[in-house]
Amino acid sequence: MGSHPVPVPTTSAGREGLAALLARPGRAVVGLDFDGTLAEIVPDPDQARA
Repeated sequence: MGSHPVPVPTTSAGREGLAALLARPGRAVVGLDFDGTLAEIVPDPDQARA
């Protein structure tokens, strides 16, 4: 497994968020909603796929 570079945030909110994640990764939760953003909206949310 290779390592991936950490992205560099371009906003102060992004920098603060990344700093918080890196400071306490064991307490971090990353929630993503991709239905309609990264994938087409589907009638049944259980059928949504990235």
